[in-house]
Amino acid sequence: MKGFFRGMGSRAGTPPGVLGETEATRLQCETKTEVYRFFEGELTREPLEFERFQAEEPERGFSWIRVTGFRDVGTIARIGKTLSVDPLILEDCINPHQRARFEDGPNRAFVALKAIRLETVEEGRPLVVRSHCSVYAGRSFLLSFEEEPLPVVDSMVERLSGDAARPPGNVGDLMHRVLDGIVDAFFIAIERVSDRMEELEGLIVERPDPEVLSSVHSLRTQMLLFRKAVWPLREAVADLQRSDSAVLGGATSTGLFRDLYDHVLQAVDTVETLRDILSSMVDTYLSSASNRMNQTMQVLTIIATIFIPLTFVAGIYGMNFHHMPELSQSWGYPGALGLMVVITAVMLIHFRRKRWL
Repeated sequence: MKGFFRGMGSRAGTPPGVLGETEATRLQCETKTEVYRFFEGELTREPLEFERFQAEEPERGFSWIRVTGFRDVGTIARIGKTLSVDPLILEDCINPHQRARFEDGPNRAFVALKAIRLETVEEGRPLVVRSHCSVYAGRSFLLSFEEEPLPVVDSMVERLSGDAARPPGNVGDLMHRVLDGIVDAFFIAIERVSDRMEELEGLIVERPDPEVLSSVHSLRTQMLLFRKAVWPLREAVADLQRSDSAVLGGATSTGLFRDLYDHVLQAVDTVETLRDILSSMVDTYLSSASNRMNQTMQVLTIIATIFIPLTFVAGIYGMNFHHMPELSQSWGYPGALGLMVVITAVMLIHFRRKRWL
C-alpha cells in the first residue's frame, strides 16, 4: 500500500469546486477525449463540439463524451463549464481518492466509483490496481471520466461498433452498460485472485515457508483495497436504482440498475468470502509450520533418546579404573559395541510399536 494515499492532502485549503493540479493529477496519463454519437441506431465518432450538445434534443439522439486521463485540468474544466456540470461534481470526477457515491437531480445523474484490474508482478503474484472513474448523465449526453483507459470500456466501444451490436436506446441505457462493464471486471479480478489462493493453499500444506506467508499477507492487503472499492459502490448503486431522474430515461423502471445492484452484492459477498479464506489460510500456515516443527522436534528427541544409554555405556567403559574385568578381556571392545547395537535396536522397535516413528 506504499504511496496509495499519496496526494490526499495536496488540496488542503483549496476552495471547493476549483480544479487545480495536484500530485495525483500529475501522475496520471495524458488527457484524451473521444466523442461517440448515437443517432437512429447508428454509432459514429465525431469531433468535440460542446455547443451542439447543449442545444440538442434527446429525441434526436445523444452523445457519449469519454475522457481518459486527468492531467490536463484546463480541458476538463472547459468540458464541465460547456456542459454545465456542477463544479463540485466535476471536482469529484477527477479526484482519485473520492469515495464511490451517487447524486441525481432533475437533469443529471452522477456516479463515482473505483474500477479494479489486476497486474501480475514477480512470481505470478497478482497486484490489485484501483483507478478512479465516474459517469455523469445529462439530458442528451453521457460524460465519463477514467483515470486511465479501462480495457472493459474499450471492449464495450468495440462491441458497439460491430454490425450485430444492439445500440443503447437512451442515456440511461448507455450509463448502465458502462457501469455494468466496470462491475463485471470485478469478477475477472476475483477469479484470478481465487486461482492464486488455490496455489497458495497447496503450498501452505506442502511447503509452509516464510515466502508463502509473505504471499498470503500481500494478497490480504490487495483484497483490502478490493473491499474498499466494492463496499461503497453498494450504497451508491442502491441509491441509483431508486432514482427517478428524467435523464435516466426509464432505465430504473426496467430493472437495469436493479440487476447491476445484484451484481455488486455478489461481488461484495465474494470479496468477503475470499477475505475470510485468506484469514483461515494464515491460521492453516501457522498450524502447518507448528506441525512441521513438532515432527522435527520428535525426530531430534528420538535421536537424543537413543544416544542417552549409548553415552551411558561409553561413559562407564571410559573410566580408568584398574579393576574392571571387561577392560582386560579380548572381547571387551566388540562386546561394548554389540551392547550398544542391541540397545539401539530394542529402542527403535519400542518406538515403532508406539508409533513414534
